[in-house]
Amino acid sequence: MLEEEVQKQAEKLKDKSSMVREQAVMALSKIGGDSAIKALIEALKDEDSDVRQRAAEALGRVGEQAFVRVHDLQDEDKGVRQRAASALSREISPTAKAAVPALAEALKDEDEYVRNGAAHALGRIGDDSAVPALIESLDDWQARYTVIGPGSKAAVPKLIELMKDKDRFMRRSAASALGGIGPDSRDAIPLLIEGLDDRDLRSTAAATLGSIGPDAKAAVPLLIDCLVDDDEVTQRNAAEALGNIGDRSALPALLELEKDEDKWLRKEAIDAIAKLGGR
Repeated sequence: MLEEEVQKQAEKLKDKSSMVREQAVMALSKIGGDSAIKALIEALKDEDSDVRQRAAEALGRVGEQAFVRVHDLQDEDKGVRQRAASALSREISPTAKAAVPALAEALKDEDEYVRNGAAHALGRIGDDSAVPALIESLDDWQARYTVIGPGSKAAVPKLIELMKDKDRFMRRSAASALGGIGPDSRDAIPLLIEGLDDRDLRSTAAATLGSIGPDAKAAVPLLIDCLVDDDEVTQRNAAEALGNIGDRSALPALLELEKDEDKWLRKEAIDAIAKLGGR
């Protein structure tokens, strides 16, 4: 019933009368839901400024003010697009699935800051429909691989390929993205274990192996070695990873850290010990 009403009001958005279109916008704002939001987004393109303004206000009322910024991603002014992308990367709601097509298109923008913001916004939404566009953008450093998260298993082969890149920043970003995907990144375990011997990658590799969990058991010996690394973040990531992997062979090494001077390392060690079932 609501869907039929949305369609009825959406048709009115094509009416020659701006007053009729304005009334349709108001009706759609009261209905709410994804279909109504899609129609309101289209109304942001109306030739009449009053209709556009009403659509922007309506999107704000239904809790999707970010869609106004999605519309700004198509602005001719690069500065407007940059500001919109930056805001979207921080504020867009995970429920804003209707924005995925526009954000995916923004991944092709000529400006790196727009691409970066769009990628982060897609990551916040976390919808599977965004994965193909994000995978396509993986060769773009500014698209930031960390935006890919759980459910993005299709991106794993490309990320594994990027972990072999000569650029250490790309390797680190790819490893971080694999961590965001979690257990479905298990095919990357051999490369991540190699990464524990790479000073530029060690901390991120440890964290990602922890995100993969029990399947990363082969990494336990090297992760134990990382507990005494001279980098504090690497130590903490290794401790957390050992707890997530769940191999009790790491228990003696973790127990040694219960009295460490670094309170954050102590905390990670104590948490890991608890996950391993305690003493």
